[in-house]
Amino acid sequence: MSSSKKIDIICVIAAIAALILTLLFMNGEAFGIKNVIDEDAEENSDSVYFTKNDMNGSWNTAVATKILLKKEKVKISGAGAVTKDNDVVINSGGHYVLSGSLTDGSIVVDTKSSAKVWILLDGADINCNDDACIKVKNADKVFLTLAKDSVNRLTSGETYNEETLADGTDGAIFSHDDMTINGSGSLEVTALYKHGIAVNDALVITGGEITVSAVSGAVHANENLRICNASLNLSSSGKGIVINDAEGYFYYESGRINMTVSDDGINTAGNVSMTGGEINISAGDDGIHSLKEILISGGRLSILRCYEGLEAPVIKISDGEVSVFPEGDGVSAKHKTIEGETETEKIPCEFTLDGGSLTIINTDGKADGIDSDGNVTINAGVLRICLNGNGSNNAIEFDSENGGSFFINGGDILVTGGAAKAEEPSSASGQKYIFKKLRMVPAGTTITLKDADGKTISEYTPEAAFSNLLISLPDLNGSEEFRLYIGGEI
Repeated sequence: MSSSKKIDIICVIAAIAALILTLLFMNGEAFGIKNVIDEDAEENSDSVYFTKNDMNGSWNTAVATKILLKKEKVKISGAGAVTKDNDVVINSGGHYVLSGSLTDGSIVVDTKSSAKVWILLDGADINCNDDACIKVKNADKVFLTLAKDSVNRLTSGETYNEETLADGTDGAIFSHDDMTINGSGSLEVTALYKHGIAVNDALVITGGEITVSAVSGAVHANENLRICNASLNLSSSGKGIVINDAEGYFYYESGRINMTVSDDGINTAGNVSMTGGEINISAGDDGIHSLKEILISGGRLSILRCYEGLEAPVIKISDGEVSVFPEGDGVSAKHKTIEGETETEKIPCEFTLDGGSLTIINTDGKADGIDSDGNVTINAGVLRICLNGNGSNNAIEFDSENGGSFFINGGDILVTGGAAKAEEPSSASGQKYIFKKLRMVPAGTTITLKDADGKTISEYTPEAAFSNLLISLPDLNGSEEFRLYIGGEI
C-alpha cells in the first residue's frame, strides 16, 4: 500500500474519532455518561456572590472519612488524613466528618493547590494553646460545614509558636486560601491571640449561628467577605470585620449580625454593600468605615453607639432602614485612611439618599448630621436628623466653599440642629422646602406642618433643643397654604 493511501486512511479514522467524541460530549447523558461540573465555579451558580457549593450545607457524608477526637488521641476511619504529634493533618481533597474533643492540637489542611476539602463539624471541641484550631496551609478551597443541631467550640491560646508566627497564622480559624462556612449548626470561636476568623483570600459565610470573641479583629479577610443566611455575634477589643485589599469588598445579603467592638465595626479598604438582612453595631470608633463606597439598598442597619456612623468618600442609600446614634458625625462623606495607609485615588465625595430611611440622633455632641466634602443630594426616602442646637453643628454640612451643593429633589425631610453655621439647600433643588433659623427651641417640642384644611402632613418631636429647622416634602410643591406649628404656636 502506498504511503499516500495510508495517510488518507489515517485522516478518515481521525475524522470519525473526532465525530464520535463530539457526539458523546453533546449527548453524553443519553449514553449514560455524566459531565463533570464544578459546582463551585461562578458560571455554574445562580448568584454572582455565592456558588452552589457555598450554599450546600447538607452534603452527603456517606463516603466521608470519619475523624473522632478523643482528648489527646485521635481515631481516623477512612483515607486522606493522618495524625502528626497532636495535630490532625488532612492531606487529600474530599469529605471529612469531625467530632469529639481535642485537648491541645490543630486540624491542618495541607493538600494540592487544586484540591477542595469539605469538613463537617459535628460536635467538635478543639483547643490549641499555641496555634490556630483549624488551619489551612494549602488547598483550592475549604468548606467548613456546621452539622444540624451541633454545637462546636474552638479556643486558641494567648501566644502562638515561632513556626506558626512565621507562617503568618493569626486567627483561631486561619486559611491561606478561600474558605466557606455554611450549615445550620452553631460555632463558638474564642481567640485569645489576634483574630477569631482570618482568611488570606476570600471568605464566604452562608449559614450557621456563629459567635466570635477576639482580642484584635473578630473576622478578617484580605480579599472579600460575602455573607447570607447566617447569624453572627461578634465581640472584639479591636475591630469587628476587616477587609484589607483595596480591590476587595464586603457584601451582605441576608441574616443577622450583632457586634460590640472597641474600634470600628466594619473597616474596609474596598466597597461595602448591604442589600438586606439586619446589622446592629455598637462601636468605639466608626460604625462602618470604607475607603471607597458604602452602598445600602435594603435591610436594617442600626449603629447604636459609635464616634462617626458611616464614613466613606461615597455613601448612597437607595432602600432599607438606617439609624445612627453617633458622638461625632452621623454620615461623613470624606477622604480618610485606614491604619495609616495612603489613598492613591481621590474619589469625588458625595452623599445621596434615593430611598429608604435615614435617622440620625445626636443630642449631646457638636458634630454634624451629614457632613460631605462634596455634594449632598436627596432624591427620595425619609430623612430625620436631630442634633443639639447649642453647638456649631449643622444638620446637613456640604463643602460650599469648594463647589459642593445641597440639592433636595424629593423625599420626606424634617431635620433640626444649630443655626450658627446652617446653610440653605440650593435654589436649583427640584422640591420646595422650609428653612428657618429660630431662637432656641426646647427639647421635646413638637413640630407640626398642616395644610390649609388643618390636616397634618408632617410631624416630628426632636429629642434635643434646636435653633434651625429644615422641612421638605412633595406636598410643598402644591400651590395651597401651609401652617407650621412649633410647640403649638404658628
